[in-house]
Amino acid sequence: MTKSYISPVYMMSSGYGYSRPVGEYSADTLNSFSVSLLDFGKTLNENNRPDLSGLDLQAMDFRLPGYPMLIFAVYKLTGEPIVRNMSIFQALISSFFPLLFYLIAILLTGQNVSLSLIATWIYALYPPLIYPSTNVLPGCIATGFLLLAIYFLLRAIKNGSIYSILLCGIFIGVSTYFRSTALHIWVFIGFGLFWMTKRFLSSLKFAFIIGISSYLLLTPWAKFNYDNWGRWTYGSSASWCTIWECIGEFDNPWGVIRDDNYANKVAMANGFKDRATFKANDWFKNQVKSYVKENPIFFIKATMKRLPLVIAAPYETGYKNPYREKGIYSYFGNKEKLTPFQILLKHPDYVIKAYWERLLVMLISFFGFISTLIITIRFRKKYPLFLLVSSIMLYYVLLHTLTNPNPRYFTILIPFQILGILVFLFEIFESDRFHLFRPK
Repeated sequence: MTKSYISPVYMMSSGYGYSRPVGEYSADTLNSFSVSLLDFGKTLNENNRPDLSGLDLQAMDFRLPGYPMLIFAVYKLTGEPIVRNMSIFQALISSFFPLLFYLIAILLTGQNVSLSLIATWIYALYPPLIYPSTNVLPGCIATGFLLLAIYFLLRAIKNGSIYSILLCGIFIGVSTYFRSTALHIWVFIGFGLFWMTKRFLSSLKFAFIIGISSYLLLTPWAKFNYDNWGRWTYGSSASWCTIWECIGEFDNPWGVIRDDNYANKVAMANGFKDRATFKANDWFKNQVKSYVKENPIFFIKATMKRLPLVIAAPYETGYKNPYREKGIYSYFGNKEKLTPFQILLKHPDYVIKAYWERLLVMLISFFGFISTLIITIRFRKKYPLFLLVSSIMLYYVLLHTLTNPNPRYFTILIPFQILGILVFLFEIFESDRFHLFRPK
């Protein structure tokens, strides 16, 4: 995944613009060439670039430009090694995110400084939030801009400032440039506002302003798509291909496999340059619609199977578990020609050894999800702004149970799950049932 973000950077540095090769190709051509320049203290430019005349180049269509442009800026300033330099840059930027979350927590908890400080320290030290900050993927930066959007959203509710509402929409738009999943979040913000205020028209107006401001910020990208492809598109040209690929997570009657190379071959077999073009996206969209009509039960079951992975998400921690890294056959062998599942039945302790940190993170995620819902329902008068947190959580749960349940797409939920757990435990501890456990 990292290479797919770095390759456009090398294209721009080489003077080819924000473009990509189409068809069967490898981004390693540009990556290897640039790394080889490190010994000479150079970076790619129009005078020392690989010859790509044999490739079919076209304007970028499926990758929104936010993250590649940021890497490009870091690359022009620091050169190679680009992955290391970008990791350091992200780590420095993300070090400010806990402070931003503290300001959000203060607003959500009604000025409870102690809870907010504890939540902030956990944010700063929690491995699933540290790992993305050094991993060259856009989730970390997208999360930072979404935190800014949520902060100004809460400020707007508190003071009614039109500037805060506009800034909320603007930062949602900026976040979408990095991770397109935030594109429609304003709809659920409107739902949360109506849930909280019971005022339909004012909630609709509030959400509409947020949506318009975010779409206005994304207009240059939509214009870029229109100029090159005749499509006024605010998102990615590969959205329906992604949904189609997600069908391959499970055994399915259409033989779909969850693999980019497989999707590429299918697209090319049907007359398209590759899987990520707009025309291929239209084809994948029609395929998905026909599958839903043909077998709606399959999609209902698939959604139910994805749901646990979203509400109890196994977020990445960066820990290289030796049991998991080497693989199950390395420890137990396979003289009996058993499947991994059959080996697990004979050695159930392997699950704990190989996945203990994932299981722990899943438990915390699930507890955070449940705690946030309880606060929203049971303590909504004391913590009314948690209704908005639950609305945003609902948005991501619905989106990723219908499409891709990979946790790296919704790490924005982690800090609010942490805060939800702390508030829930605080309310339990303060209740009359636990008065014997409180110090006198």
